[in-house]
Amino acid sequence: MENRFEIAPGIYSTVSRVDRKPKKIIRSNKGKSLAKFISDYTLIDIETSDLDPRWSDIYEVAGIKIRDNNVTDKFESLIKPSNFSEVPNFVTNLTGISTEMILQNGKPELETLKKFFGFIADDIVVGHNVNFDINFLYDKGGESFSNDFIDTLRIARHAWPMEQHNRLQDLRERIGTPQDDHPHRAFTDSLMTKLVFDTEKSILGNDWFYKKQYHKYPRKPKTMAKDIEASDPQKIDIDSPLFKQNVVFTGKIESFTRTQAWQIVADLGGNPQQGINKDTNYLVVGDTSFSPVLKGGLSGKQKKAQEKLQEGQDIKIITESVFLDMINEEKD
Repeated sequence: MENRFEIAPGIYSTVSRVDRKPKKIIRSNKGKSLAKFISDYTLIDIETSDLDPRWSDIYEVAGIKIRDNNVTDKFESLIKPSNFSEVPNFVTNLTGISTEMILQNGKPELETLKKFFGFIADDIVVGHNVNFDINFLYDKGGESFSNDFIDTLRIARHAWPMEQHNRLQDLRERIGTPQDDHPHRAFTDSLMTKLVFDTEKSILGNDWFYKKQYHKYPRKPKTMAKDIEASDPQKIDIDSPLFKQNVVFTGKIESFTRTQAWQIVADLGGNPQQGINKDTNYLVVGDTSFSPVLKGGLSGKQKKAQEKLQEGQDIKIITESVFLDMINEEKD
C-alpha cells in the first residue's frame, strides 16, 4: 500500500514535499463531474496567474446564481493573494486585470473564498473547463470544496461533435454573440457560459445526459511525435479533455517516458506534437523543470508558448501534475 502525505487540509499526494516527484494529487472530498441539464445551479469562473494551483494565485472569482433557468443573484470580487507582488503582463493582456487593480480593490484570499463558498452553498456549479476552477478553489480555499460540477466544455463536444475547438471565444462566434472588451474576465465569462449551457440544452434536449460511448477516430499520417498513433482507434473516448487536442511535452517527465506520454495522448484521441506551432493547445512542462513566469528560467518551448499566448493563441502551459489530473479525472 502506497504512502500518502497531506499537503493541504483534505488534499493528499503520494509523495512528500521533499521528494517533489509528481503524482496525481488526491482531492478526497472533491465533488463529482456530471453531464446533464438542470435548472437550478451556480455559474462560476475564476482568473488566475497560471494553471497549476501549487504555484499560481487566484486574482478574481465570480458567481451567478440561477433558479428556474433565470439569474437571481451574483457575486464577484478581485483577490489580493497573501504573497502578491504584481500581475504578470500576459495575464493583464488576456484579462485586463492589472497590478494596480489588485492593490486598490483586491480582497484577502481566504476571507473572499469563504464568502464565495457561502454564496455557492450546496449548489451544483456550472462552468466552462470548470475542473481547473474546482481544483483551484479546493486547494486554495482552506477547506474542502465538495460541490458536484457540470462542465459546458465537456458537453460542447457532444453538442458540436464535428468542431475542432470549443473555447468560449469559439462558441461566442458560433452562437453569434458580440465580443466583449474583456472576454476573459470572470463575470463576463460566466454570463457567456450561461448562454452556452442554454444553447447546448436546445441542441441536445432537456433530458440529455452523458452516456459512455466510443468514437472511431481516423488514423493520421505518420508525421508527428515519432509517428505515435492510438493503440485502438475504435476505443477512443470523445469525452476525454485531450480529445482532438494538440499536446507538446518539455522538460523531464517523471511519471512516464516521453514515448509513453505521447502514447497516452494518442490513446485519448489527442495529437502528440514534437514542437510548438500555431495549432498547439497544451504545453506540458515536467514538474522538476517548471518555473513560474515571474521567476524566469523558461525553456525554449515555454518561451515560444508564451509568445503564442501573447499573440492570442489559445495555448495552455500546464505542469506534469495538472496533466496527471486531466488524464485521471473520474467521470460519472
